[in-house]
Amino acid sequence: MRSDNFIFTYDVGDELGLKMLKQLRDNVKKWNAYNKANGIKRKMVVRLMGRNPNRKHNGRHYRQTLPLKYATRIDVYLHETFVY
Repeated sequence: MRSDNFIFTYDVGDELGLKMLKQLRDNVKKWNAYNKANGIKRKMVVRLMGRNPNRKHNGRHYRQTLPLKYATRIDVYLHETFVY
Protein backbone atom coordinates (compact mmCIF):
# COMPACT_ATOMS: atom_id res chain seq x y z
CA MET A 1 0.00 0.00 0.00
CA ARG A 2 1.27 3.45 -0.87
CA SER A 3 1.70 6.32 1.52
CA ASP A 4 -0.95 9.03 1.87
CA ASN A 5 1.78 11.43 0.72
CA PHE A 6 2.20 9.71 -2.66
CA ILE A 7 1.23 11.95 -5.60
CA PHE A 8 2.24 10.19 -8.85
CA THR A 9 4.89 8.12 -10.65
CA TYR A 10 6.52 9.00 -13.95
CA ASP A 11 9.09 7.38 -16.20
CA VAL A 12 12.44 9.10 -16.61
CA GLY A 13 12.34 11.14 -19.81
CA ASP A 14 8.53 11.40 -19.84
CA GLU A 15 7.70 15.00 -20.83
CA LEU A 16 4.22 14.96 -19.26
CA GLY A 17 5.63 13.73 -15.95
CA LEU A 18 8.28 16.46 -15.96
CA LYS A 19 5.63 19.11 -16.66
CA MET A 20 3.45 17.81 -13.82
CA LEU A 21 6.45 17.84 -11.47
CA LYS A 22 7.35 21.41 -12.43
CA GLN A 23 3.76 22.54 -11.91
CA LEU A 24 3.63 20.82 -8.52
CA ARG A 25 6.90 22.44 -7.42
CA ASP A 26 5.69 25.88 -8.56
CA ASN A 27 2.45 25.45 -6.61
CA VAL A 28 4.34 24.33 -3.50
CA LYS A 29 6.58 27.41 -3.74
CA LYS A 30 3.51 29.66 -3.87
CA TRP A 31 1.88 27.78 -0.98
CA ASN A 32 5.02 28.06 1.17
CA ALA A 33 5.44 31.78 0.37
CA TYR A 34 1.80 32.44 1.30
CA ASN A 35 2.15 30.55 4.58
CA LYS A 36 5.38 32.34 5.48
CA ALA A 37 3.86 35.77 4.72
CA ASN A 38 0.85 35.00 6.92
CA GLY A 39 2.78 33.52 9.83
CA ILE A 40 1.55 29.97 9.28
CA LYS A 41 4.13 27.47 10.55
CA ARG A 42 3.65 24.86 7.83
CA LYS A 43 5.88 24.03 4.92
CA MET A 44 5.26 21.58 2.09
CA VAL A 45 8.17 19.58 0.67
CA VAL A 46 8.30 17.66 -2.62
CA ARG A 47 10.37 14.47 -2.37
CA LEU A 48 11.48 12.28 -5.25
CA MET A 49 12.26 8.57 -4.83
CA GLY A 50 14.07 6.70 -7.57
CA ARG A 51 12.70 3.28 -8.51
CA ASN A 52 13.74 0.36 -10.71
CA PRO A 53 11.82 -2.87 -11.28
CA ASN A 54 14.50 -4.95 -9.54
CA ARG A 55 16.20 -2.25 -7.38
CA LYS A 56 19.62 -3.19 -8.74
CA HIS A 57 22.23 -1.17 -10.58
CA ASN A 58 25.74 -2.38 -11.56
CA GLY A 59 25.49 -5.37 -9.21
CA ARG A 60 24.53 -3.29 -6.19
CA HIS A 61 21.17 -3.98 -4.56
CA TYR A 62 19.30 -1.01 -3.09
CA ARG A 63 16.71 -1.72 -0.39
CA GLN A 64 14.04 0.95 -0.87
CA THR A 65 15.08 3.66 -3.26
CA LEU A 66 17.75 4.25 -5.87
CA PRO A 67 19.78 7.38 -6.49
CA LEU A 68 17.83 9.37 -9.09
CA LYS A 69 20.62 9.07 -11.67
CA TYR A 70 20.09 5.26 -11.77
CA ALA A 71 16.29 5.24 -11.65
CA THR A 72 13.98 4.31 -14.52
CA ARG A 73 10.86 5.56 -12.69
CA ILE A 74 10.43 8.30 -10.13
CA ASP A 75 7.80 8.42 -7.38
CA VAL A 76 6.74 11.90 -6.26
CA TYR A 77 5.68 12.51 -2.65
CA LEU A 78 4.36 15.64 -0.96
CA HIS A 79 5.18 15.97 2.75
CA GLU A 80 4.11 18.58 5.26
CA THR A 81 6.64 19.83 7.79
CA PHE A 82 6.37 22.38 10.55
CA VAL A 83 8.67 25.38 10.89
CA TYR A 84 9.56 26.26 14.47
